[in-house]
Formats: sequence, structure tokens, C-alpha cells
Amino acid sequence: MMTSTQERIPWLVRYRPTTFDDWIAPETTRKQLVSSAVSASPPHLLLSGPPGCGKTTAWLMFARQALGPSWKGTTHIYQARDRAKGKATAAFTDFLQPQNDGGQSLAGKMSLSAFDREFISVEGPPPPAGVESFGTGGGQRPISRLIVIEDADHLGHRIQPMLRGMMEKESRTTRFVMTCRAPSRLIDALRSRLVHLRLPPIPNKSIRNRLSWIFEQEKEVAEESVLDDITHVAQGDLRRALLIAEVIAAKGWLGDRRMVQEYLLNTKELDGHKVLQQALKGRTHAIEMVTTRGMKVERLDGAMGIVDDWFYEEGLEPSEVVHRLHLALVASGMMLTPDLQDELLSALAQMDGRLHSTVMQRAVVEEFMLACSEIGMRHGLGPRD
Repeated sequence: MMTSTQERIPWLVRYRPTTFDDWIAPETTRKQLVSSAVSASPPHLLLSGPPGCGKTTAWLMFARQALGPSWKGTTHIYQARDRAKGKATAAFTDFLQPQNDGGQSLAGKMSLSAFDREFISVEGPPPPAGVESFGTGGGQRPISRLIVIEDADHLGHRIQPMLRGMMEKESRTTRFVMTCRAPSRLIDALRSRLVHLRLPPIPNKSIRNRLSWIFEQEKEVAEESVLDDITHVAQGDLRRALLIAEVIAAKGWLGDRRMVQEYLLNTKELDGHKVLQQALKGRTHAIEMVTTRGMKVERLDGAMGIVDDWFYEEGLEPSEVVHRLHLALVASGMMLTPDLQDELLSALAQMDGRLHSTVMQRAVVEEFMLACSEIGMRHGLGPRD
């Protein structure tokens, strides 16, 4: 029976894997993470992939294995998305360099455990590999702290060269782990110093199996069709699947597929569905005004605005974009006539073939969106001149 404290812990945290064997990832990727974590000289890591693919779980296990039981005291996290405009350089310098600020900076929060892990006893999860990388009783670890930079693809090209220099200067005692969705936004000089682990979307079968196991732990019974619906809507995002499943379980809908489907439809329209709707209506390159840091700026909206988010925010590969659009055409409930659906599928197939023979993937996707607009006009869905 769950205690009141456990009941308040979200499923995403409560059931997060703590061993490498339980982590959902390709076997080659898992082996590479394990060998990096137990190495006598762990490398700097770059973990990339779409949302919900296991990047956070990976660096948490790497930190626990490489730093030992007191890893929380010597792991410092920097969110690149949150850096303040005009203060990024100072913030990053303070983040790494010890300051006379009474321990207020992250670097100033270094504890004795950074240098002598046997001085304190810390309770926590066991080592993900099953055994400590370096035994207790005086065993010295090769590094004393870990710097985690989440969403590193938002650092900008002015900050990245400075970060490269910091990595070289601090390499004797410090390792860096970076997470991102679009590794192409990192400069080559930075990527070359990182071991890159590319994590794909979680397979539907793995998501379904993990949900079934969690429901067993929670003593909940879910209809098979409900599991299928959650898995389909998650689209490879395990985090999203867990959040949806927890809400549905709390509402008592695990045996009511109609309520589940209504909730899923009202919660979030499928992105692929929205992209095609925008393109068919001729809104391929719509512009909207948004307020950023008190200033109004233009932002690309419409179909290509969403596609740019796929490429640069979620870090999707071209094949994943094709898959998402194909799902929208055949499985999202779009009200399309057979002729219209056939034309769109034919255009999508042509785009898929061209993506494999060019490095200008965005331009090919853009041409597909323009073709969708022309198809929409022919079928009376878009504006006419």
C-alpha cells in the first residue's frame, strides 16, 4: 500500500528507471552509456533526441554511477533556456567559477563530498550498473563534479566557444553532460569534445508495456483499447504517455474508452493534423506578432512555423517528420475525401523520396507544404486569387 508521501510523487518520478537494464533505449546506446559511466575517465556526453525519449533518465543514472552515492551534492544543473538576455556570459562564469558569495552560486555550493566521498554517508538509489564504479574504503574517483546543461542547443554561438574553453580548463575534475533536441545547433568545436548518444522516440510496444507494468504496481486495471489510445497519442513520448495515464487513472476512466478519447481530443490536437490543415488552407508561411522580453517581434506561424518547431525545438529527423504527417493523414480522423487523401499521400511519398537524396531537408518539406496549398485550392479548401 502506498504511503501518503508516495501518493504525492508523480508517476514520472516514482517509476523512473534507476538501473541501466531498466532503461528503454537501443542496446548499442545502453552499452555505450554504461561503458561511459563506469569508465576510469568518463567522457563528456551529449544526449539528443525528441521529448520523452529518456535524456533526463540517462544523465541521472550517469551521474549516480560516475560520482557515487553523494552525486546530488556534486551535480550542478544549468537550464540554457532560462539564461537572461545580456547576462548569459556572467551567469555561465558564475556557474562554473568559485565565488566569494557565501555559497550562493552553483559552483560555490561545492561540498566536502566533491573531494572525499567516504567522509559522509548518503542514502539513495543503488548504482545503476549494480556495483560502484570505484569501491568504498578509500577508492578515489576520477572526477569530483558534474555540470549538466539542459537544452544546450539554446546557448547561442557567442556562449558556446566560451563553454568549450571552460570544458578544457576544468577537464581534470569536471565532466559536462548536455541535453538537446537539435544537435546541429551546437558548433563543431563543441560537439567534437562530446560523446554523442542519439536517443530515438520510444517504440510504441515499449510504451505500452511500461504503462501495463505501472498499472499493475498501482493495482489499476485498464482496458486494452485505452492502452492503445494512450500509446498512439503519445507518439513515442514516454513522458507524455505517463502524464496522460496518471490523469486518466485519477479520473477513474481506465475502463471508459469513450471518455478517454474525448479527453485526448480536447487536450491537444495532433500536430501533424494541424500542419496539414494550415497548409491546405494556404497558411504555409503565416506571420504573427509575439511579445518577447517586452518587445513585439514577428514569428513564423502557419504550417512551416510548426515544422520549424519540429526541426529546431524537438530535434526531429526528416524520417520522423514524414511519419508524423503520414499518421495525420491515415489515422488522425481528418475528414478528407478519398481523392484529396490520395493526392496528399502521393505528394508525401514524393517528399519522402527526395529527403533521402538532399541535405536541404527543410526546403523539401517547404515545397511539400506549398504543394498541399495548391491541392487545397483545387479542392476548394484554400483562398483563391
